[in-house]
Amino acid sequence: MLRYWELEHHIFRERRQIVHRGRIVERLYPIFPSYVFVAAQNYFDRVRDILGVIDFVRIGQDVVSIGEHVIEELLSSADDEDVLPVPEQPIVSRFHVGDAVLIVGPSVMAGQRAIFQRILIGTQALVDLDWMGRMVPLCVDERDLTPITAPTGRRRGGRRRRRQRHHRVISALQTAA
Repeated sequence: MLRYWELEHHIFRERRQIVHRGRIVERLYPIFPSYVFVAAQNYFDRVRDILGVIDFVRIGQDVVSIGEHVIEELLSSADDEDVLPVPEQPIVSRFHVGDAVLIVGPSVMAGQRAIFQRILIGTQALVDLDWMGRMVPLCVDERDLTPITAPTGRRRGGRRRRRQRHHRVISALQTAA
């Protein structure tokens, strides 16, 4: 309806990467959800009559007016479709590709061992899980992963102690007979 009445308006959005059906895709999301920036002077009643419009942003009884310099600043950094660039954040992870991890937390797969592959988005991590003899990719929260540390050095006492105990039991039985 705003286009129909040729009222200048803007809905500022940003591109986000999400995981959809196992693939990373980009989607547009509003930066200011439920808000439309409208140059509505002299058209308050028309805008208020649009289905879905609740009201103008108010402080007390007064309608809030955003300075033109704020809108111009947003428009100068946005593209033609009012999409604002989002600064890329470096992806940092506690794990490296190929690290053995244990899934913990409220996950259905808690207690399962997996192999870390990479960070997808935010805290979502892709791991490979051994499922009936096949490696299956699984998306889990990185905070639900804990490293599995390989034992270092030789195991102490394993077989030798068991044999020694076994020999002691036999020698004790022989002396008792």
